Amino acid sequence: SLSEITATSKRNFEDLPIIEEMNNHRNLVNTAIITAEDLHGRLLAALRNSEYDVVQSITSALLLNKETEIAAFENSLTIFKNNKKSIFTETWYQFPENLVKDKNLDDWKNILDDNKYKYVFSVENLNELVNSGYSFRDAYLKISDDIKNDNYIPKKDFNHSLKGSIGNLCLKEIELKMKKALD
Repeated sequence: SLSEITATSKRNFEDLPIIEEMNNHRNLVNTAIITAEDLHGRLLAALRNSEYDVVQSITSALLLNKETEIAAFENSLTIFKNNKKSIFTETWYQFPENLVKDKNLDDWKNILDDNKYKYVFSVENLNELVNSGYSFRDAYLKISDDIKNDNYIPKKDFNHSLKGSIGNLCLKEIELKMKKALD
């Protein structure tokens, strides 16, 4: 029934995520719902009053409204997708060049040698203790006590093989997935 369609449309509208870039699309959906509600109300009134010529013109208006709104939605989503491609291209593809331009990469190689980053290695150090035979609890307590007592000396030479870790960033795979998603 028309009432069920309207109720479903309103629920779906309320569930749309609030994303700034999607505001135009949200406004289109809201306008379409208001227009459809108005036309549905007029249609019911015309049917109730046996105004069949009015029913015919409102039915035509509903169909035209549907076609117009679908075209507007598709256009809005295309604009959103193109804007996302543009934003992605500006940030993702420019980042490495800007990094190289603004800072020598050699400056980044030893950044974790700074004492303020020494706790970054605590998880790897804990994992190494577990792999050497400590229970997780004992390894956790040892690392925790060392940190609390300022005796923690991180071991930093690890072979990171987990996908996404610093030794295996999988940048090519990420780039391929992003290109595929944007095509």
